[in-house]
Amino acid sequence: MDFSPRGIIPPIITPFDGGGRVNEPVLRALTDHLIGQGVHGLFPMGTTGEFYAVSDEEYRRVIETVVSQTAGRGPGEAGARPHNTTGTHPRVGSRSTPGPATSPPGAPSG
Repeated sequence: MDFSPRGIIPPIITPFDGGGRVNEPVLRALTDHLIGQGVHGLFPMGTTGEFYAVSDEEYRRVIETVVSQTAGRGPGEAGARPHNTTGTHPRVGSRSTPGPATSPPGAPSG
């Protein structure tokens, strides 16, 4: 996949249900809403995507949910920015999730 970012590609918040699980129906509705508003792409698990608070399985599930809901209506870029390189590698290095991945810049934490 050749991905050249352009236009508006917002980071997507990750909705959770009352039990602390990723709320997939709301994530699908948010994906549809953003595409319907004319964004040029989507950025799940980006700078507001709660990437730091989910397991690797939840991370993959969020990316897969957004990709399947997008259904080719626009490009996506998955955020991969845990607080250390050890956590980033499994999410980017194995490429077990569809689409491009990036580690966006952010403020140092400690």
